[in-house]
Amino acid sequence: MDIHNLENIIPAIVIITISVVVFAKIARGGGWGALAKKYPAKTKPEGDKFRGQSAEFSTFVRYRNCLTVILCEQGIYVTLAIIVPIGKSFMVPWTSVKRAQVEKYAFVKSCVLTIEDQACKFYLVMNLKAESAIAKYHKVSHSDFDE
Repeated sequence: MDIHNLENIIPAIVIITISVVVFAKIARGGGWGALAKKYPAKTKPEGDKFRGQSAEFSTFVRYRNCLTVILCEQGIYVTLAIIVPIGKSFMVPWTSVKRAQVEKYAFVKSCVLTIEDQACKFYLVMNLKAESAIAKYHKVSHSDFDE
């Protein structure tokens, strides 16, 4: 291998490694770790599957369009839909859903689930296609927003 090729590869490896470490720290510190510990997903359930969903744990910890969510009778299965597994998947029970509402979120009409218990509070933001699947397990309300 030519030494000049190594000069190009090493910075890329360093950047990728730092990115993975930073994302892992954010996942653990932002509430993901607490949920994965309290509600570990033993297996991937059967149910209504939605890819490209989002979650907001705080102002600084957001997962945009990178979650796969499966809605089933047991609860809400959430996993990161990326190549490198950063956080463990978890299954939150429906009893932890405090509110399910169709509202504008970041200027887009979405189904927003407020999930809260002792482990963590976060918002799961799903596209409107999920509304009927959510309604099977939890009442969905509609906010007064401009059409």
